[in-house]
Amino acid sequence: MYIKNGNRTAYSPIGIDIGTRSVNIVQLAASSNGLYIQDADIMMLPDDNLSEGTIVPDVLTKILKQDNFRGKEVVTRMPPSLVSIIPVKISLRENETVEQAILRESKEYIPYPIEEAVIDYLPVSSVAGGSDESKKILLIFTKRSDVVNYLNIFKRVGFKVKAIDIGPNAINRAIKKFKDPSEKRILVVNIGDVNSFSTILWDDMILIDRKMGWGENNITEKVVSNLDIDINEARKFMHRYGVDWSSAPRIVIDDETCVMQDEDIPAHLYEIVSPAMEELNREIEKILIYCTSEMKGAMIDQIYIIGSGGLLKHLNAYVHKSFGIGVKPFDPDLIFSHVETLKETVKDNFPIFVIAIGLALRGFDTQCAIMN
Repeated sequence: MYIKNGNRTAYSPIGIDIGTRSVNIVQLAASSNGLYIQDADIMMLPDDNLSEGTIVPDVLTKILKQDNFRGKEVVTRMPPSLVSIIPVKISLRENETVEQAILRESKEYIPYPIEEAVIDYLPVSSVAGGSDESKKILLIFTKRSDVVNYLNIFKRVGFKVKAIDIGPNAINRAIKKFKDPSEKRILVVNIGDVNSFSTILWDDMILIDRKMGWGENNITEKVVSNLDIDINEARKFMHRYGVDWSSAPRIVIDDETCVMQDEDIPAHLYEIVSPAMEELNREIEKILIYCTSEMKGAMIDQIYIIGSGGLLKHLNAYVHKSFGIGVKPFDPDLIFSHVETLKETVKDNFPIFVIAIGLALRGFDTQCAIMN
């Protein structure tokens, strides 16, 4: 933790989330005035040539030169494509520790030699509880060589990696810090371009993290094919107009501009993308059914939509309408002080920064920092 003694301000590690389309960076600070974002930025990655080893280091270097981050300590996460997270039930043998049981059981799930793996686990919440002999965990593993290569990216830029985390941990940390105390059973839907992930948080523990067969591209590709525009323009359309499922599409063209009126566009977009929206509903329904089964009939009481899906206008309202469960945006105005100093690009893309915020919170005792 970087501390500026003169103003009694404590700075978090720099949370760095490297996604498929962007690098998202956040650093938090805490003082007597409250918790705030010291700096944050987003840098888009090129659509191709990501295999070129200099791309990400060059992007990180550029961000650091133009922004106001303090210190060199970093908390990051392994890219989801390189990490496997599998729910596993382990049975303890006589005189066996949990760690020994996990190592023994993991050999059935890891598709490469176990000495080449980095293994971790998370205990899983359970309504019914369980005996000492049987425990549910989330088994986490990745290749050791992938970890080394990932660390080298930050070493080249001059960072000191304090910890490598996983997305579900960062999400849990961020939601736990800022959620309403009444929210006990939470579904977080992290929507990406190609794939999405659903994370169930139960009494501040992770119940499951599951890959969904759905991504934002399911929507944007339908807009691309129907309107004959490129995918970036399609994303802008969905972020600007969103969908309107409550009104019949109208065709009213302005006499002077010969352009459809803005208020009519969302209904037409919904007509185009409704099959993809129904696919999303089916994916969410699978998770809710699993949750109800696993947790003895208990129900989710709050949904958060983060990632690029959080930028799709009216998506929160659509999911709420579909399932009757409250859906919350991740609003910086409700969380941080000094929000007026944030860059517009950060405010406009805030749902994308949730994981980076959770990474920055790792090991950062905000209450202690505020009291000092």
